[in-house]
Amino acid sequence: MGKQITYNNRVAIERLWNSGKTYKEISQELGVSYSCIYHDIQMCGGQTDEAGRVIYSADKRQKILDTGRAWDRSRIDWKSRNAKMLQTRRKNESERKRTR
Repeated sequence: MGKQITYNNRVAIERLWNSGKTYKEISQELGVSYSCIYHDIQMCGGQTDEAGRVIYSADKRQKILDTGRAWDRSRIDWKSRNAKMLQTRRKNESERKRTR
């Protein structure tokens, strides 16, 4: 089983991420898997800085987890993606019918 990310890990992630470290470098330094670091940073709200890097806050991420909003957000994102895919599929089908 992999190591679970604690609040203290998140503070370290924030410090390392803001100093310009990569996901891989952070995962190696903390002994946490790359995918856990990537997921934790990406689920922090989606805002980016001028360089295009996700803005990460340990306090914000912990608050999202403590309030259970992480699950709500992922469900909403999934529903919107499914809705967009369905719209695209219907549009493509109607275009195919018109060209026949």
